[in-house]
Amino acid sequence: MRATVTIDNDFIADAKELSGIETTSELLRTALRALVERHA
Repeated sequence: MRATVTIDNDFIADAKELSGIETTSELLRTALRALVERHA
C-alpha cells in the first residue's frame, strides 16, 4: 500500500539516527509493526 504522509523532517531524522534505520519506509514499517505488536 502506498500512502502520503506529512511528518516533520527533523522528527524523521532523529528517529533514523536513534534507530539506525536508513530509509523512511523501513522506519515507518518498523514503527507500525512495534505499535501493533505492543497492542496485540
